[in-house]
Amino acid sequence: MEYLPFKTEDTEAVVELYYDTVHEINSEDYSPLAIEAWAPEDEREEKENKWRKALEENYSFVAKDKGKVVGFADIDKEGYLDRIYVHKDYQGEGIASVLLEKIENKARKEGLKYIHAEVSISAKEFFEFHGYQFVTEEALEKKGVSLIIYRMLKNLEGISDQ
Repeated sequence: MEYLPFKTEDTEAVVELYYDTVHEINSEDYSPLAIEAWAPEDEREEKENKWRKALEENYSFVAKDKGKVVGFADIDKEGYLDRIYVHKDYQGEGIASVLLEKIENKARKEGLKYIHAEVSISAKEFFEFHGYQFVTEEALEKKGVSLIIYRMLKNLEGISDQ
């Protein structure tokens, strides 16, 4: 497994992975209506264009297995962990943990004191395991559908790179 900085040519594979993961993994915790609002098929091309720019501007990493993108994560310059997803066929292999470690190390190197994220029901336990504190539960409105998310926070002060 390789963990590399995001490159523009990874965009299509990243978006494909996102759609597959949301529609497969997150369907265990969200209704079909909520999944379609979260990752609508008719917005795939728009998402590619929007994410390409964001992933280039943010601190972004991909996990690759024999050249295939199997995970990705990014954090913006203010400490908002925007995305972290692992391919549906690679769940439970520690990929998300390594990506999160890379994100956190980069955040520390950039002098960030906190990382904050809005996480799904499916990801809450993962973030808690990695030291993120629950802040609040919220209903996020997407395409007229209410999605439950959790705001999470991690204090990076006093935690050194490993």
